[in-house]
Amino acid sequence: MWGKAVCPASCGEIVQGMINDCNFLVTCPIALYTQVTVRLDDNIDKRLDRSEHKHIKAIQAIEKTLMYFGMEDLNLHVSINSNIPYAVGLSSSTADITAACLATAKALGENISTDVIADIALS
Repeated sequence: MWGKAVCPASCGEIVQGMINDCNFLVTCPIALYTQVTVRLDDNIDKRLDRSEHKHIKAIQAIEKTLMYFGMEDLNLHVSINSNIPYAVGLSSSTADITAACLATAKALGENISTDVIADIALS
């Protein structure tokens, strides 16, 4: 099984605050994207290897998503492609983490809530 997810970059926070004890954030997505593909494959003879990827936060998010669903011991192949510049305030890490969680859940045939994705991102 496999899953693919795409998440846009953002040009920062337009409005951020709290209403009735509920945090909120309004951003403006832009036409730059991270795409993550996760493929589960018993023919792959290795587990997820952090050293092969420069997108370490996305890899950590995949590991945490697998743990959330109790599926840590799966063989998988991960492809991460992004045209979002890093360290310039365009939410590149958020896009990587979000796409990684969604793609992993899809590969597992599971649904994942935005609250769980937020918890994984914050961890």
